Amino acid sequence: MQGRVRVRGTYDTKAKKVIPLPTEQPLRYVMTVSAEKWPDGWMVTAINPQGGPTC
Repeated sequence: MQGRVRVRGTYDTKAKKVIPLPTEQPLRYVMTVSAEKWPDGWMVTAINPQGGPTC
């Protein structure tokens, strides 16, 4: 029986090993979102990413 393995990084299929993520790279980002209820459903009006990478 095979189970699932949680990999923190990228898996190299040729070398059959995990390439770990850089230590300075956060695993999660925080984002604040504002939304309004419209007649057809919810509409996102503002997105504020906090601590994410710059574009």
